[in-house]
Amino acid sequence: MVFYIGLDLIRGRLSMSGRLMPRSRTRFRTPLDFVARRLPRTVCSFDTVASTQTDEELPVRVFNFSEQGFMLACSKPLPSGARITLTLQGIGEAEARILWSREVQAGGEFMTPIDADRLLAAVDEIDQDA
Repeated sequence: MVFYIGLDLIRGRLSMSGRLMPRSRTRFRTPLDFVARRLPRTVCSFDTVASTQTDEELPVRVFNFSEQGFMLACSKPLPSGARITLTLQGIGEAEARILWSREVQAGGEFMTPIDADRLLAAVDEIDQDA
C-alpha cells in the first residue's frame, strides 16, 4: 500500500489531504513535469494584454510568474491548451500556452523561458510608473 501511495505522489495524484485524486484531475504527467513547474514564484499585480490565436486582444492581470510560467486573470475564460501572446513591458511579446483554467483565472507556461531578472526589472518599472 505504501508503495502505491508513493507512486501516486510522484504522479501528482495525492491531494493535500492525503486522498487520491481522480486520474482526470491529475496535474502532472511525470516527476520531471512536477519539478519543472515548481520554480519560485514572484508575486506581483500588473495589467497587460494577451493576444489569442484569433488575434483577439484581451486585457489581463498577471498575479505571479516564474521563469517558466505565470498565473493571470482575464475577463474571458481562456481554455486549457490555448496559445496566447503576452505583451510584457520591458520584455516584449512572450508566447505562452494555458495549462489550466478556472473561470477567469488561468495558469500557463512560456514557450521559451524568460529571464527572471529581466522580468523583475520590468515589474519594478511598472510599479514605479503607477
